[in-house]
Amino acid sequence: MTIKKAQTALDRTLKAANRLLEVNNYVNWPPGTPARQQALYGGVVVLTVGAWQGAVEDLAEASFEVTKKRAKAAKIPLGALAGLVIGKFNTPNKDNTKNLLARAGLELPASWSITSQGTTLNQQQTWEVIDAWLQVRHAVAHGFPFSESDRLLNLLNSCPHVASRVVTGNAPGGSGARVLRFADAQGCIELFSNAAVVLTAAANKHKSTT
Repeated sequence: MTIKKAQTALDRTLKAANRLLEVNNYVNWPPGTPARQQALYGGVVVLTVGAWQGAVEDLAEASFEVTKKRAKAAKIPLGALAGLVIGKFNTPNKDNTKNLLARAGLELPASWSITSQGTTLNQQQTWEVIDAWLQVRHAVAHGFPFSESDRLLNLLNSCPHVASRVVTGNAPGGSGARVLRFADAQGCIELFSNAAVVLTAAANKHKSTT
């Protein structure tokens, strides 16, 4: 695996997510928020989060190859890094992602930020929004309402930068149920795409460091 191949795979999957979202433009949805529309947006979220997880795995693998070559050239034992097992990686949240990258010998910058829907988010805010999207993905994949995800609701209620970007719609009928909007799914793609840029830049820096 190379960084270029990792980027190509990510771009291909995110392009598929965008194409799936474009289906919205070709459907004359009935009034309200039909289940089919929610299924479309949910599918976009699942595909996008999968692209993010794949990018983390691919960049970890590419970075580990660099780390191994560097250690071999310097005759330095890999130690704990030799235990890198990408196949067991799941739930690509902050801790799991940083741990996998660290085991590959790749450290993220001490300070970084991304742009999300016209607003700059620092790394802590970005990870909180990522965590929220992981909860949305989990709810969609397991078929239960967002209202049953305590962790998601806590993030929505406590973090304004999360609440304005994840599941921002209200179901018709006054039930108070939360639903995904087109802008939510669109923002999901943007968020993970921009977060992946940070990881890719770190991997390129790791590769170029002597």
